[in-house]
Amino acid sequence: MEKLFKLIREENVVLFVGAGFSMYTGLLSGNKLKEELINSVPDLREDLNYNDSLSKVADDIINLQNGSRNDINNLLKKLFNKTNFDNLETHQKLASIPHINSIITTNYDKTLEI
Repeated sequence: MEKLFKLIREENVVLFVGAGFSMYTGLLSGNKLKEELINSVPDLREDLNYNDSLSKVADDIINLQNGSRNDINNLLKKLFNKTNFDNLETHQKLASIPHINSIITTNYDKTLEI
């Protein structure tokens, strides 16, 4: 543990924040986002597979709509325009660590930038 703290104090640590970190804020997990995407296109639901990955479902929706991203873009705008979060405590604690200068994330949202 001391070695880790030393590296942090020396600012030699890059934090990797994985998928799910922002679920504490009330945002959707990748699986829930996939379900929302599928539910946003009821006329295509029978052609989509809930077991596929989020990116596969998104690609399938675009392909089934002849390349149109309108439904996906509208849903994502609605979800990403959220400004009232349930809880940003974890994000605020992370931001209070002065020696963490770099964060890599797989999250789709911008809560780490707040």
